[in-house]
Amino acid sequence: MESTDSMSHLSVSNRNIAHPVTPTNQSNSYTEAIQSQTVLEVAFSIIAGSAFVFNLMFCVVLLKKPAMMKKPYNTLLFNLAITDLLAGIFLVATPGYVTEKPLFPVPTGFVGHMFCALFANRYLLFTMAKVNILLVTCLAMERWYCVMRPIKYKTQFGRKRRILYILVSWIASCALQVHKIFEKKLIGNECVTVDAPYREKSSQAVIAIYSFCSFIVPCLVTWITFINIKYRMSSAMETQKSERRKTQQKMVLRLCALTAAVFTLSWFPAQVSYTLSSFGITDVTSTLHKTWNVIAFLNLCVNPLMYWYFHKEYRNEFIKLFCSCKIPRLITPSATNTVAHNITVNHTVKPRPPQADTCL
Repeated sequence: MESTDSMSHLSVSNRNIAHPVTPTNQSNSYTEAIQSQTVLEVAFSIIAGSAFVFNLMFCVVLLKKPAMMKKPYNTLLFNLAITDLLAGIFLVATPGYVTEKPLFPVPTGFVGHMFCALFANRYLLFTMAKVNILLVTCLAMERWYCVMRPIKYKTQFGRKRRILYILVSWIASCALQVHKIFEKKLIGNECVTVDAPYREKSSQAVIAIYSFCSFIVPCLVTWITFINIKYRMSSAMETQKSERRKTQQKMVLRLCALTAAVFTLSWFPAQVSYTLSSFGITDVTSTLHKTWNVIAFLNLCVNPLMYWYFHKEYRNEFIKLFCSCKIPRLITPSATNTVAHNITVNHTVKPRPPQADTCL
């Protein structure tokens, strides 16, 4: 035993001689750590601010036109924007992202325990991410019923059913995140990391099951659904005679599939890194893992930009939000008869009211 200790001591001494630790090296590594932390904090700050502003504007666009909210996919996209907006707020309130330490002193007593359980443990922040992926899965199922089962569409995605799907998404996400509440607890006036109440093997099993149920299964369901739509869409749309309706369905389908693709690609590296950390393969405190988190949370502010870029109706309503005054057009004498005719038509023909739960 003593010979083993002496051998290990000798090897350590040799490494120190080969790579001596000097104050200069320590200073350089400390400076690099500070710089990387500053870059990450700036990145998280920009993401949090952009997520709040962009998703708030998208919600206002939908709320200003109630007819849009009657479409089931818009209801799901609206709730997706709400969770992204809340995630932007929680990104600021959660220590370790925008700031290394809490923005305000941790209170004592019950409020302090709740802060450690909900914010310091990242419970609320990552619950929003899990709600998002379940809502994306609902979007995939909504598109499947719209294209493949249009007769059952109104039944499966009526107003009450949509509310039920959204509530189930929230309840399931909160339940799947329960294990994170036990990672830190209040000691004095600080949130301190503690050992989980279950053993190491149990902890590995809990995290593996959590990742499988909250990420892998919803992603598989989502992509199997979209792939099924892709290969059966042509035959399913043969019964529809309206080319305009087909075009609208394809546009919405493409937008929903793109939303799912960006979400999956954004969160996949961070989710894999977190799962492997329980087996000691990765480190959640490393700069690499935090970089994966930057990519993951970047998804919070990308969705509204995709909606406005790929969907003409959203883009027009967004422009109207900032340009409430229309530029007056010059009416020429040759156009007088056309204007008068349009006025007569507008008085005699009433536009059809928008139908609720319409599949587009």
